[in-house]
Amino acid sequence: MASDTCTLTQAQYSAVQGACQQLAPSWPLDQMIAVSPYWPMRHERIEQVSARLSALAGISMLMPESDYLDWYRRGLISPQALRTALAESGLGLNVDELIQTIEQRGEKLPWQSLSALLDEHRARHKMAWRDEIIHQISQFCAAHFQQAQPMLHREHSQAQPDLYAHWLVVSQRDRGLSIVLDEPDLHRYFKQLPDDPNALIAEALSTFGVQDEQVELYAHALLLDIGGWGAWVAYLRWQGELNGEPHDQMLDLLAIRMAWELVLWRYQQAHFPTFLPLWSTHGNSLSAGCKTYRRNIRHNKSPCGFGPERRS
Repeated sequence: MASDTCTLTQAQYSAVQGACQQLAPSWPLDQMIAVSPYWPMRHERIEQVSARLSALAGISMLMPESDYLDWYRRGLISPQALRTALAESGLGLNVDELIQTIEQRGEKLPWQSLSALLDEHRARHKMAWRDEIIHQISQFCAAHFQQAQPMLHREHSQAQPDLYAHWLVVSQRDRGLSIVLDEPDLHRYFKQLPDDPNALIAEALSTFGVQDEQVELYAHALLLDIGGWGAWVAYLRWQGELNGEPHDQMLDLLAIRMAWELVLWRYQQAHFPTFLPLWSTHGNSLSAGCKTYRRNIRHNKSPCGFGPERRS
């Protein structure tokens, strides 16, 4: 296994922990209660939450812009209602300018992870990177967390291994990843990963050049990519705190998702050197996503452009 050389700065660690607190718990079916998936962000204005989720994961809390535009043209939204919303938003636009802006601009795409970006250039006969990543992580977590009859081999059968450490051992032994993805020697790159989840995250942030002000948004975006298991880990954290036995595994889950990005980056570097210009686009898209999120907050408006969303 690789030696652990990178460490998180205090600013990075705080930002990562902030991201790890953004996912709400989900209870098992036999104990299910209704919980808003946005509960951890309840201290923020709904416009902020909408802007964040839209920029990071394409999650919209609103109808498509085309629906609002159609309603306006059919008279279901009056010009006076738009004038009032524009006055409150402070955008400095009149109704005609707003309509023209919406008609002319293209579809807004959220920030994309490295795996999603690579899928846009991947051969159609090969399995998509992101699909396999989500499948592998989900399959592993299902086996790791099941209580009745554990499927995965564990070095110490009497003890529950840490989530990241367990995943790393399993992944380093899994030669099937290279076969399923039709990428020779891919499994070898898992042996280069650090043993410690904090070191893995620090190494990934350094490799990708993620700035301190981007760390929380970047980490949150990757966790949203595996939001189902993130919700389960949040549930286990909740239960542990209730029982006076706190045990938070969200950082481990984030390290697993980030480890895949690091493996893909190193594999692409080694096998496809011409990939470097594409990485520049990826890095720029992260910066652009962060700027879009903060611009939406600064203007105190919803991403659809029809003025601020009101609290219900």
